Amino acid sequence: MSFIARRSLSTLIPPKIASAANIGSNPNAVKMANVVALYQKLPKGDKQPFKATKYFDKDSNASSKFFVYLATGIITFGYTCEWYFHLRHHKHGDH
Repeated sequence: MSFIARRSLSTLIPPKIASAANIGSNPNAVKMANVVALYQKLPKGDKQPFKATKYFDKDSNASSKFFVYLATGIITFGYTCEWYFHLRHHKHGDH
């Protein structure tokens, strides 16, 4: 294989896969060894229980309803205040 062809292959294939030890061996065995190594790193046993934080994420499937209600409440309160002070402004005949 020419130098240019090897150089072009080495840029496409990550160095861990394109090592000299892996080139001559059975590619299926190398792939299987990589899969086995991946699964050995995964945690074993039951899933860890969900630990809630102090104020947020009290449930394992918490949603953002609280923030939607909070934003709606703030907008409603602000609109109510603006309307009230606008009516007070018109009470004295100004405008």
